[in-house]
Amino acid sequence: MVLKSTCRAAAVFLIAASSDALSLPTRVLYDSSNYLHRDKKYHPEQAARIDACVKKLSLYMETALQPLELIDVAPTQSEILSSQKENHIKKPFMAGSLSHARSLLTEVHSEELVESLETKCRTSKDRRIEEGKNALGFIGYLDDDTFMTTESYDVCLRATASWIECVDQVFNVNANNYAMALTRPPGHHATRTLPNGFCTFNFAAAAAVGATRKENCGKVSIIDWDVHYGQGVADIIEGYPDIRYVSMHQVPAFPYQGQRRETR
Repeated sequence: MVLKSTCRAAAVFLIAASSDALSLPTRVLYDSSNYLHRDKKYHPEQAARIDACVKKLSLYMETALQPLELIDVAPTQSEILSSQKENHIKKPFMAGSLSHARSLLTEVHSEELVESLETKCRTSKDRRIEEGKNALGFIGYLDDDTFMTTESYDVCLRATASWIECVDQVFNVNANNYAMALTRPPGHHATRTLPNGFCTFNFAAAAAVGATRKENCGKVSIIDWDVHYGQGVADIIEGYPDIRYVSMHQVPAFPYQGQRRETR
């Protein structure tokens, strides 16, 4: 199995070889409520990134020979117009899927990190409601450029579940051989214990670990094509011999790691 990750749109492609693959629809999962994770001012990591991708895919579907399914995983109570568009399927995650996603997050990250961010969002949201304010509020920055709102944990949890769902789709012989998740925030800079570089949780690492639990999975490769090296993925998967991380990135650039290692 190959997972292709890019920080720019935080997309994952999961590919399984099959002679019938091209005749099956590619499922694209996205969360139209991802805008609930946003900065108070301009920030390059914003919901417009996903909106632009969904718009282009919608146009592609009008003339594409290869079948495509756009699936919105936003919660049912979200009043999102884009989820009502023709050819957009609404499929909110069940509690069990979100619980499984959290369990994988606590495997690739410390329990302390996951619990602290969940508590921070829940507590801040409850406090705002008690004060008669809008439940959605800006909490602050976790580092120099990684922000959080009262809804950020839940947005990240749905993003994690989307990646895991893509893995499940690939392994389901009665479903699809190709699946794609368009999610934000990105994840490849988040280390085992720290959010970093716009990234709160590491979706690629969680999905890869989940994939290795599948019967007959074999080895998993994560291919990361981005301006920046995903030091968070490298940090997390170091302890997993069945997962390989390959990065194509600019040097020098943040996080100022990932230089070529010369053999001697």
